Amino acid sequence: MIRCSLSDAAEGMVLAKPILVEGRCLLNAGMSLTKKHLQIFKSWGISEFCIEGDDVVSAEDNGSNEPENQNPILEPVYSRFSKIEDTDGLLSMLKRLAVKLALHEMKSEKR
Repeated sequence: MIRCSLSDAAEGMVLAKPILVEGRCLLNAGMSLTKKHLQIFKSWGISEFCIEGDDVVSAEDNGSNEPENQNPILEPVYSRFSKIEDTDGLLSMLKRLAVKLALHEMKSEKR
């Protein structure tokens, strides 16, 4: 799971956790985000949420280096870094930056 800011979000990303507002479910986990969803998040002041994909925390939690819920957009990044341990310092940081760049490029392509 990847924590994603609204400014880095793009259509097609899949929610890993439901979006709750005032105790009510605005959007369920597993839903693909649309432009309308992102506009609603902005109007409700939702600035951050979790999308499916690999993250250092989730990889450590399940004790493996394999992503739990891989986002297809990020597959090339995970493939390239598949042999990198999340505790490898600089290489782990490079992996996180590559994920962030891939998300940014995906967002730019949607415009």
